[in-house]
Amino acid sequence: MTPNEHRNMDMGTQDEVLVLQEDKAEKLKPLQLPKILAPSSKENNTTIYDIEAKSGEASIKSGEKTRTLGYNGNYLGPVIRLQKGEEVTFRTKNSLDEETSFHWHGLVVSDDVERDRIKLSKPIAKKSVNFQVSQDAATLWFHPHPEGKTAKQVYEGLAGLIYTKENRTFQHLKSAVFYL
Repeated sequence: MTPNEHRNMDMGTQDEVLVLQEDKAEKLKPLQLPKILAPSSKENNTTIYDIEAKSGEASIKSGEKTRTLGYNGNYLGPVIRLQKGEEVTFRTKNSLDEETSFHWHGLVVSDDVERDRIKLSKPIAKKSVNFQVSQDAATLWFHPHPEGKTAKQVYEGLAGLIYTKENRTFQHLKSAVFYL
């Protein structure tokens, strides 16, 4: 399926699997797409999201298990949809056996939130950060930012997407799309 064919079709549900045909083989290979993170709750006009850094295993190469890291799962993270003007709280938990941090790359936030979000989270620590989304429509990403370990933790799978919108029309984004 070409990128243009995919853009012209209905995205379907989050549980559908996009199947890509390999160039040199007749075998079909499913591409797992990240799910959209549902808010954990809504309190006093604040949307609350729970994000947990975890270790796990994934079958990256057929028949083999690879040690991985992920947000709310074994590998990579979900898509977080945010609305400009929305009040949000991220409740983060580090379930790794090493320090990590939660950094939403490119998201416009105040200096005090910026300082809060890059503080290291010790193993099994929990932390909350609250702010109002002032970001214009954009596709961003979140990842860890611990000194000396950023590349390792991202390589092992700690990364996810943030999709911000200026109005509440998210119906067209039912899953994230990656073209290999």
